[in-house]
Amino acid sequence: MNSQNGLKYSLIGYTQMLRIINWNISYLGKPDRKIEFLNGMVNQVDYPCLVALEEVTGSAYEAICEANIFQDHLYSLILRPQGRFESKNRGLGCFIGTTGEIKITDSSLIDRAPFPERALTAKVKTSRSQFDIICFHSLTGVHFKKAKSAHFAALADYLNLKRGEPLILCCDLNEPKFDYLDPDKMEFFDQKGDKGKYARLILQPGIAHDLQDVYRVNLYKTNPGLFENQKNPDILIPDQHAASHIFRGGIKKRYDYIMASTHWSVKDVRYLYDEAILHGSDHALLLADLE
Repeated sequence: MNSQNGLKYSLIGYTQMLRIINWNISYLGKPDRKIEFLNGMVNQVDYPCLVALEEVTGSAYEAICEANIFQDHLYSLILRPQGRFESKNRGLGCFIGTTGEIKITDSSLIDRAPFPERALTAKVKTSRSQFDIICFHSLTGVHFKKAKSAHFAALADYLNLKRGEPLILCCDLNEPKFDYLDPDKMEFFDQKGDKGKYARLILQPGIAHDLQDVYRVNLYKTNPGLFENQKNPDILIPDQHAASHIFRGGIKKRYDYIMASTHWSVKDVRYLYDEAILHGSDHALLLADLE
């Protein structure tokens, strides 16, 4: 039990399954096939789903609403609309949708972020629990340079305030530069001299927050002794099972994450890259089944 600001959170004493889906659906192409794929992943299970989507345009949002998949939802560009004279980059929003008994009770943007519409937060509630979810989309270092670091810093501050509370973070981070089996060896892009400091705050737990990378948790759970049995722990992730974005030339990156506080037990995690590409995105759909 954790108490902060007069609110009490408890996830102890019962079992509840939950499917989390995180997907950068891409602003390119028509949304119909993406929605079809998303609907299939939601309907695979008979327990509630929480879905976080990045790069959601206004037309994609309208198509998602018409598909009527979700009981409850949020769209960041309703909270912070694109300005008349702003570039198309300000027209890429974040979306959170729920199914089953999950209800959204409150919403906000991380307003200290340079692009707050890419940092959507929600309080959600079931009949037996309440917790927060964040849908976050990083800026790219190529186009936004030091603004990417400032965006990460705003997220790190927010996560630090929520330390100890039940929380799920879904994100496309455009990091790290190199992802290793040993998380202490991860290398990050140098954003105008920051030496990866702010990306590290998000991807290396224990510094700013206490969230766990659910893929890494599942990797160790399903491969007991993996790290200890490696003659060379400098093995790189992603392998063929964890690529979430692939550049020209076949360069694989794991840029997309679901992170969760220890209130949940990780049951299954999958990066569905080939299927997501087939349905029109350039990022894998990432799903995690938690208990």
